Amino acid sequence: MESKNRGFIVNYYTTANGTKLTREELSDRILKLLNSGGMTCGNIARTLKLTKQSIYNVANWMIQNHLIIKTKGDENVYIYSTIKECLLADLLYPKAE
Repeated sequence: MESKNRGFIVNYYTTANGTKLTREELSDRILKLLNSGGMTCGNIARTLKLTKQSIYNVANWMIQNHLIIKTKGDENVYIYSTIKECLLADLLYPKAE
């Protein structure tokens, strides 16, 4: 019986300071950072002192869970930002609920 290759599973991300963060802790830090405005992956990585690949992995997970969105900026660089909720749209447009 063959086993399924699940790949490499990361349990935590290590910053340049040596601090170990779980995916949820890192996503909370990214959300706090993005509350001030949209940022590129490189800017997020420099601010949080992590590698870009770690930010890409966590950002993809956050996009799939509808926590942030990714849009293409002026210079064809992706910008990550929080989802802005519109209260008026919630009142006027019907929902499946």
